[in-house]
Amino acid sequence: MADVRAFPGLRYDPARVGDLAQVVSPPYDVIPEGSLEEFRRRSPWNVVRLIRPGADYEEAARLLGDWQQDGILRRDEPAMYVHEVRFDDRRRLDLLAALRLQPYSDRVVLPHELTHRGPKEDRLALLRATHAALEPLWFLYEGGLTELLSAATSRQPTVEFEFPEGEQHRLWVIQDQGWQARVTAALAGRPVLIADGHHRYETTLAFSEELAAGPDAASSFTPALLTDLADPGLLVLPTHRLLRTGVAVTGGEPAASLEDMLARLDGHTVVGAYRDGQFQVLELEGEVPVVELHRQVVEPRGERVLHAGRRRGGPRGGCRPGGVGLLPAGARPGRGFARGAGGYDLPPEDHLLPSQAALGDGFSHPGSRAGPIKRSQMPIYGYRCTQCGHELEALQNMSDPPLRVCPECMGPLQKMLYPVGISFKGSGFYSTDYKSSKVSSNGSESSKSDSKSEAPKTEAPKTKSADKTD
Repeated sequence: MADVRAFPGLRYDPARVGDLAQVVSPPYDVIPEGSLEEFRRRSPWNVVRLIRPGADYEEAARLLGDWQQDGILRRDEPAMYVHEVRFDDRRRLDLLAALRLQPYSDRVVLPHELTHRGPKEDRLALLRATHAALEPLWFLYEGGLTELLSAATSRQPTVEFEFPEGEQHRLWVIQDQGWQARVTAALAGRPVLIADGHHRYETTLAFSEELAAGPDAASSFTPALLTDLADPGLLVLPTHRLLRTGVAVTGGEPAASLEDMLARLDGHTVVGAYRDGQFQVLELEGEVPVVELHRQVVEPRGERVLHAGRRRGGPRGGCRPGGVGLLPAGARPGRGFARGAGGYDLPPEDHLLPSQAALGDGFSHPGSRAGPIKRSQMPIYGYRCTQCGHELEALQNMSDPPLRVCPECMGPLQKMLYPVGISFKGSGFYSTDYKSSKVSSNGSESSKSDSKSEAPKTEAPKTKSADKTD
């Protein structure tokens, strides 16, 4: 099953760079274009200069080489790493090690999302230029390491730092070969689920096959941040959806306010809905709220998602007059692991974001769906704001007019075309403003016209290892 090993990580030398909080960044794919300069200003050695080089991949390779030669980055002897993060009165422990790359068909590394070509082409170009894994991917596993990780944190950490908002990170470098062997043995009989990094995993695997350097070459592994599903610090946050105007969600229980609606979401298969100043809570069938939201509400009549994200104001932030904001309850990751093991896919843009600034990545809900996945007949169009760099995706017919206005800053959007996305089919319980229909007491719609309804980085010796998004 999972082959986890020690690796010679590259780490910033605090004596050269100072405060580590000034040289780390969130995962490359969650940094808005407009924020890149802020990270660059923090330090001449901030990692965004490597992971977000624009189209100048050779410059990233040059910087990586210079930083090693100048002692900014120093190579460890083969090690595993234990990472602790504290945020919002939570504490999470992670293992950072090298994980063997294996195709999904081996059922060892388990995916749960479909991917797009564009991000993979970008990461592949960076891999080919740098021959280095610049970010760890995030994986989940089920049990087996609690005592080993706890024992490793009984001594003083090797490095620690804190962000101004109070988020704390500590890292232990473990070079005890006996401890490493016990970790390898504990995970050898277990599969791992990709929490975040599907695009980067597939890209790194493709690059490994391209190099064909042998089973024990550095290019046959990727740095992996591994988190126990039972860890109490593993927090899954929901992502809201904004739908176009002309949709009236019905059949829910009224909520007095946004706060009242949010309080009633936790621990239930429900979704909160907002439209024109009114809140309600809708009960869904099934297990994973975000999947059932798409299956039962978003897609039954071909409705398209205008925007998926996390912004101030929750589902009402950026909601156009007459539009609908939908916020699913957070997923429980332990329940979703078995479903992920079956190869189920989730809608895009569902991420767990707390404490990803240093060693983690964005985290997509592991989950399930109630029926076979079908390709939508509508393509997914990607948009990027030319003013603030915000990115979003929308399911649209080819004849639909393109989106023009950024929901974040109201700036102009530029259109990018991606492959066809996911469409979850099933019965829904909403009606449109432009169609006569009856809505039953249970919220279903009837109509005569309807019959159906960071983090060490590794450098491979001219072979290669890993990357950074999803």
